[in-house]
Amino acid sequence: MVIFSLVKACLVSSFLAASCLALGRQRGSGSLGHTFRDIGHATVHTPASSAFVASGRSQFNSYASQHTRDHSRALGAKPKEIILADECRNNLLKGVSTVADTVRVTLGPRGRNVLLEKEYGSPIIVNDGVTIARNIELEDRKMNAGAKLIQEIATASDDRAGDGTTSTSILAAEIAKKGVEYVNQGHNPIPIQKGIQKTSKLIIEELKSLSKPVDGYKDLLNIATVATSGNTVMGEVIAKAFDKLGANAATVLEENPALEDELDFTEGYTFDRGFANPYFLLGEEKDSIEWSVPQILVSDGKIESAQSVLPILEHAAKSKTPLVIVAEDFGPDAMQTFIINKMRGMLKVVAVKAPSFGERRKEYLQDIAVATGSTFVSQDVGIGFNDLTVDMLGMAKSVVIKKDRTSILTLPQFNEAIKRRIKTLLNEKEKSTSSFDKQKLGERIAALSGGIARIRIGAATETELKEKRLRYEDAINAVRAAMETGFVPGGGVAYLAMQSPEFTAKAEKHITETVKNEMRPSDPELEGEKDEDVESEIALEQAGAKIVLDAMSIITRQIADNAGASGDKVVERIKNSGKPFGYGWNAKTNNYGDMIKQGVIDPTKVVMNAVENASSVAGLILTTEGMMVEKETEKKKAENGSIEDAYE
Repeated sequence: MVIFSLVKACLVSSFLAASCLALGRQRGSGSLGHTFRDIGHATVHTPASSAFVASGRSQFNSYASQHTRDHSRALGAKPKEIILADECRNNLLKGVSTVADTVRVTLGPRGRNVLLEKEYGSPIIVNDGVTIARNIELEDRKMNAGAKLIQEIATASDDRAGDGTTSTSILAAEIAKKGVEYVNQGHNPIPIQKGIQKTSKLIIEELKSLSKPVDGYKDLLNIATVATSGNTVMGEVIAKAFDKLGANAATVLEENPALEDELDFTEGYTFDRGFANPYFLLGEEKDSIEWSVPQILVSDGKIESAQSVLPILEHAAKSKTPLVIVAEDFGPDAMQTFIINKMRGMLKVVAVKAPSFGERRKEYLQDIAVATGSTFVSQDVGIGFNDLTVDMLGMAKSVVIKKDRTSILTLPQFNEAIKRRIKTLLNEKEKSTSSFDKQKLGERIAALSGGIARIRIGAATETELKEKRLRYEDAINAVRAAMETGFVPGGGVAYLAMQSPEFTAKAEKHITETVKNEMRPSDPELEGEKDEDVESEIALEQAGAKIVLDAMSIITRQIADNAGASGDKVVERIKNSGKPFGYGWNAKTNNYGDMIKQGVIDPTKVVMNAVENASSVAGLILTTEGMMVEKETEKKKAENGSIEDAYE
């Protein structure tokens, strides 16, 4: 019998605090506060008890609260340094620029790599902007605040589009640099920020109008090749996967003992829900959970506590078998028990909320049960959690669970059951008179019949394997984004087009008209008195627009610089060519011409996200008038590296 109990609250809270910090540093994701509250108490493994014990929230919170108060009194509140006005913005800008300067060298087909030292193990060499940005921690806390802003938008771009993090960082630094210069001269930052935001929205609308839809294998190949920094072999592998499986293709990345990259297709099932809490990622090497031969529980019930599924948990812990629980929902007691025991290495378990909504959710859960050979645990069929036994668990060859997607590699013994399920759904679809129902049935049929692309990555070393995996992940996301929103010419040409005389005039006109509409006085007799204010507002918003438009050449310039050419000369030649939209410079071949015909294209979604996120964070920097950081002292750190000895 595997044994679990509640340990001392101070141990748990200390462990959770350390885990919070670790997760934030590793993932670069948003607020940890919400997730921390989600695991306000926990059940953990110790060698002293004989069962899972669900602890009371109030009991844990009482212990944890007392521990926190005692800990704070022991350490004392640390004094803060307050930085205001120009000094504040300048320090933020230094941090932003440091991150941008570190990642900018990776941009383009001839971009360089960056080596990341790891606390344990060998260093890794990467070409991935968001990975580099997340690993930057500056010693100067004031500058580090700016670095964290860039890390946030790099992560946002990666989350939304899966690529374009380097472009986002470079653009943000360029816009912030010019904007801070204006504000430090005494100009009001608010209208400048408004001008930046209005112009970025106008650029996004223009990009949508210029976008072309993905049409066939050739477009997929070009997008994937560009996203892998010009690696045609990797581009071909990805293009073949999406050409066969479509925009919703499920992909699994694996290590190949051979040195070549290989692609094959296997039966599988994918749905659009991932792990129910990011703390399940703790202890995993990647931003996903990848397990071989897991057992799977499928239920339409809400699992309130670990007691509900105790026999299954004890079986999984004793047999060391990974356990995937797909259910309607999870109560805090159950979630906290799962997380803590996984974090302590006593149980490989992950909770996944069921896809879809309402009655359709039950139908999807039954599909998952069929695909995995699970018994569907539901009161509708007379099976509740009290009836749960180990033989009701299903199985899979492997699972890959990300934050918003779960891919199940099914076992051959369930193929016949899956075929029967598909036949039943096809009959339902044929009889249905509702176009909406037909669509949903079609989606379920596609999910059951669709395969999974297994990409096996060949590499001579562990370092090469990690670097190639990151490039594959970026390129897969880029192809998905392009299939969703289309593509535009690459090489920075889409950004550079925003500096055309036509678009510049359009932006200026847009600013003038919107300001006049926004500041039109309600009383006609006051109209003359407001003219001066209106003109001042227009001038400052126009300055914001100019800042954004001037920054639009930085991507092409940086790609050229990284390739050993003169970025300024390349930009000028493109702008003065008189050629139509799409004309640019191919850094890989050193040729000027139509970028789409040369196969150099970018997903429109990636470019739009870069402009939006960069403009957003740059505008925030301009309007930041003060910040507080922990005050540094002249005291040296103790030999043991205690943080408390380095700060008052």
